[in-house]
Amino acid sequence: MIWLSVNRDCFIARISLLWKFYFSSLRFYGGITQRYYRFEPRGGGGKPWSATVLGMAFGFGWTPCIGPVLGGILLLGATSESLGQGVLLLGIYALGLGVPFLLSAYFMTSFMRRLGSLRRAGRYLQIITGAILVLMGIAVASGQLVRFAIWLLRTFPALGAIG
Repeated sequence: MIWLSVNRDCFIARISLLWKFYFSSLRFYGGITQRYYRFEPRGGGGKPWSATVLGMAFGFGWTPCIGPVLGGILLLGATSESLGQGVLLLGIYALGLGVPFLLSAYFMTSFMRRLGSLRRAGRYLQIITGAILVLMGIAVASGQLVRFAIWLLRTFPALGAIG
């Protein structure tokens, strides 16, 4: 019975938090999620020292993500039969790491232009996604999400081959 009580209390806490944030996006509770903080640099342009610090912070944040993958690739490269295989592995890794940044930089201006049309629909998107979030919380807490996943797999068997 203790498990049922804890489970019920967790369910109530989850739903109340989701409901609170959902309504705060509707500005009923003062818009706690609508606060906007932005760093405004005072200098005119970037300096080499600030770029170094930013790069170090970026690298420090990505170390847990990149470290194990790079370690595995270095291990595979070191134990491969030829130098060419190791270079190929590291080259593909470098492309996979660098190409997304280059593509995002290339398409950034067109994306920012198109973002204006999303801003007009932003309020409705917030309400819809907030409602979906509340419904997903209820589905997870009540166990209905598992039933929905089973229904999806039975209706669309090709989804089982994805993951």
